[in-house]
Amino acid sequence: MARRCGASLLIHQLLSPLLARTPEEYSEIARRLGQAPSLLRRWRARVMAHRIDGPLFDTLGWVKDFERMLRGMWDTRDSRGDAPGHPRMPHIVLAKQ
Repeated sequence: MARRCGASLLIHQLLSPLLARTPEEYSEIARRLGQAPSLLRRWRARVMAHRIDGPLFDTLGWVKDFERMLRGMWDTRDSRGDAPGHPRMPHIVLAKQ
């Protein structure tokens, strides 16, 4: 699980070249970054740039999506006439459009 989470973070920050599939790849990436401070500075600058416009740090967008998901769940419950907590209430997953 942690591996997938780390990979997802790198991909969403547009840092997929830093993904390592094996311990040997990880060591190689670390060695390259350690021997090339300019390369490390470029990757850090890329992270900082994506903090402003990337989805990972878009708190306002996350809140809006979460509110939309809650409204969708409420509307579904209302349309079915189910009481809150009714065991037949479905799990709803809404994707960002």
